[in-house]
Amino acid sequence: MMCVSLSRLRRAGLVVALSGALFGPLGAGVAAAQSLFSTGGLGLVTDPQDARGAALGGTSLGLPGPELSWDNPAGAVGLPAAGLRVSFQLDGFEADFSGRNSSASTARFPLIIGAFPFGDRWVVTAGFAGFLDQNWAFEEQDTLIIAGDSVPVLDRITSDGGASRLRLGAGYRLTPSLTIGVGGELFTGGLERVSGRIFPGQSSPACCAASWTYSGTGMVASIDYTPSEALTVAVSGSMGGSLEAEVSSGPGATDRKYDLPTMFSVGTSGRVAPSVLVTLGGQWAGWSSLDEALAEEGGARDSWSLQGGVELEALQLFGQTIPLRVGGRTERLPFRFTGSENDWASETAATAGTGLVLGGGAARLDFSVERGRRGSDAAGLEESYWRFLFSATVLGR
Repeated sequence: MMCVSLSRLRRAGLVVALSGALFGPLGAGVAAAQSLFSTGGLGLVTDPQDARGAALGGTSLGLPGPELSWDNPAGAVGLPAAGLRVSFQLDGFEADFSGRNSSASTARFPLIIGAFPFGDRWVVTAGFAGFLDQNWAFEEQDTLIIAGDSVPVLDRITSDGGASRLRLGAGYRLTPSLTIGVGGELFTGGLERVSGRIFPGQSSPACCAASWTYSGTGMVASIDYTPSEALTVAVSGSMGGSLEAEVSSGPGATDRKYDLPTMFSVGTSGRVAPSVLVTLGGQWAGWSSLDEALAEEGGARDSWSLQGGVELEALQLFGQTIPLRVGGRTERLPFRFTGSENDWASETAATAGTGLVLGGGAARLDFSVERGRRGSDAAGLEESYWRFLFSATVLGR
């Protein structure tokens, strides 16, 4: 049975967003493709976010007060009690690829994080989050002439899985306005690839399957600085990580190792009026260091993103302040879609959301909605998507 070339199916312009694998050990259920750009490089890089940060354009650190932040282990210093935050995300996208349309949706838990304070100077954080989404499928219908008869066949290549990460961190208050944090992480997850030709009476290809198991380690450090009640600045960096893909099954498949790039994030928030908070943020990742290692998958380049948002505390409902949040972001994606010379993609999005504090601050519910577009003129692929994110934060008071 023949194996199918991904590049040939891309040229054919037939795309199917296929239901994928379980989202890591969280057991979030069957998830569909998050984007057709998941086919490039190591997949679609996903940001572990809560709904408040997502509504503010994706600002993930530098928000005022103690915060449970994936990127900033120093930000949780000062929490009055142990806390837990869980995010649930719904995505749906529509793609136009070479004049053909495709659509898919996904439901997942992109972030679970907890914090355990020890007095007002120490905190330990632990969390689980997504990292690389690699769920996708391409297929092409064809007809073979066998013994004078026309036989319909379907060439298909599918990818199910992705990489997730476990992170353990600690934060310490050096001065009333300055905290620092460090942490380590473990990568987990796996990937299964199946490619081949499906004949009538078959539900899947009879050959050409391979699977890998992901493992690896990394580290993170952050600084959180609050010179006044009106201003907070935070910086975070991760470095020294590696992602190892060990073959679980599949003849001819080989082990791979990727030295993950150094990544930096910065975020700041300022209260320009008693009821108005403005946020700004940015991220950079040196993915170009993997360009040679990912040559067969299309190569890689450095990526960056810029975010910003405004939170307005102007509405009152039954004596409760209801914040209104709006924001936006722009991002340069790190991996090519087809491997063509200028086949790089970018992404822009507009965001909005709100939240509700319950039990005198013992719990908080947040919601965000995002409307975005991804595109690559060289690949002929344009996507538009909706994303809904719900977060629940509970303190053990």
